[in-house]
Amino acid sequence: MKNSFTSLKFIYSLARFNPENYPKVNTIDDYYIGIDGNKIPLKILSRFNKNDKSTIIMFPGASPDAEKHPGMLFLGSIICKLGYRVIIPRIPPLKELILNEKCFNWFAHAYEQIMLREDIIKNKVSAMALSFGGAVLLKASLDSRVFSNPPKSIMTFGTYSNIQSTLKFLCNGKINLNDETYTIEPHSWGLTVLFHNFLDKFSFPEIENYKNEFRKIINLQIQDKHDEVKIEIKKLPNIKTQNFIQNIFDCKINDDVANEIYKVIDNEKEFINIMSPLYWADKIDSKVFIMHGANDSMVPFTESINLDKYLKNSSLFISYMYEHKEISTNKGIIFKLKEFYKMYCFFKQYFKYNDSN
Repeated sequence: MKNSFTSLKFIYSLARFNPENYPKVNTIDDYYIGIDGNKIPLKILSRFNKNDKSTIIMFPGASPDAEKHPGMLFLGSIICKLGYRVIIPRIPPLKELILNEKCFNWFAHAYEQIMLREDIIKNKVSAMALSFGGAVLLKASLDSRVFSNPPKSIMTFGTYSNIQSTLKFLCNGKINLNDETYTIEPHSWGLTVLFHNFLDKFSFPEIENYKNEFRKIINLQIQDKHDEVKIEIKKLPNIKTQNFIQNIFDCKINDDVANEIYKVIDNEKEFINIMSPLYWADKIDSKVFIMHGANDSMVPFTESINLDKYLKNSSLFISYMYEHKEISTNKGIIFKLKEFYKMYCFFKQYFKYNDSN
């Protein structure tokens, strides 16, 4: 009964999602000692005047907002209201939007440092991660710093199984499902992150002589300094270069640009093997709960469907509540009730699993 009520409360709170107005909880700014020896910020969310024993470590995705991301704070707050203490550590490479194996090391290190805290009950800790962070958390779970004292479960929100196909999706928006191909508009943020990581490997004539300027503009774009971005783009002497950069930020690229990006991605074989759960997920023993929205324009939901196939012990929930219109079939009241019931069952299972001894 307790898990049923907890699941209903959680779903009700999610349905009222508003990152600018999330539940009021006790928020403490703390830190852990990073790999580099520096104090790395983390946030601790807890209920007022409560001593909750269960902890969820919530890892961020690739975002300059890191532990201050409004969506994460909203999600952390509603989980906190259910009787969990939530700890959100900053992961420096992900705050800088760096996608490489350094992220695994930082996740494992942050987890180990948090588990050393005196206020942690080690057998009452679960972990979750959003977007890109989900795959990183899964890989980190194979690190001795994590599997020697593993979380009760892992939950991923909107993560990927194959980074190669995910990066290509950011160029073409194509989703393959049941031998059919659907196309949605990918999120413009995706190409910005892609060029941020692979700019030096691209050889587009429009930017070949302006990569330093483009890198500066990307950094401004990441910081949401859009007025400065416009000024810097207009400073470029070549109109073709100006248009090329603006099209990247607007996610409006032609087939020639997309094909060049595909070539670079396909050549990054070591990167693909290291970063993609497709190649190592079968080694993970932890219970993994997988959730993904069918309307996700950063990572296609089919990535989570595939991830579920590769893992030994997982539960999958794809939410079609807000699915994209090209895939949608019906959004009437019966459809919504069925979706809420599936979500209720998924989270009831999650809370029951994590509350068990």
